[in-house]
Amino acid sequence: LTSVVIPNTVEVIKDYAFGYNQDLVSVTLPTSIRSIGRQAFYQNAIESVDLSKLNSLTTIGEYAFAYNNIGGELVIPDSVTSMGYEAFGYNNIDHAIISKNLSNLFSNITLRTCDLSKYSDKGEDTYVDSGKYHRYSRTHRLRCPRLGPHRR
Repeated sequence: LTSVVIPNTVEVIKDYAFGYNQDLVSVTLPTSIRSIGRQAFYQNAIESVDLSKLNSLTTIGEYAFAYNNIGGELVIPDSVTSMGYEAFGYNNIDHAIISKNLSNLFSNITLRTCDLSKYSDKGEDTYVDSGKYHRYSRTHRLRCPRLGPHRR
């Protein structure tokens, strides 16, 4: 299985649904998706994921897209209110735009480089402290790899 196109009748992608498939490079998600479960796309070879138009998406589970090869820009739409720990950890993401409506305490995204100027937080009162961006009582942690891009 190298490519998955989820039909627009699907609203929930369950925990572990497509995890541990080293051949999965491409996934297309419909605008009907409301929730992506824990490790739903964990440890695959996915190179990009477009969530920007998923205005019904509210929840992204822990490690949902962790350990892939997702690169470029990642947009977490403002409809997302909960994103689990390391939801996009250990990828090749260059630029992250995070939902201003996240209500959970923290969520991690691994950036390909340590150029934190490319990180966009659409909320107010954002500041940087020891490589971490803080906003109100929430913290969005961005992990900067020491040895360059993520490689499995």
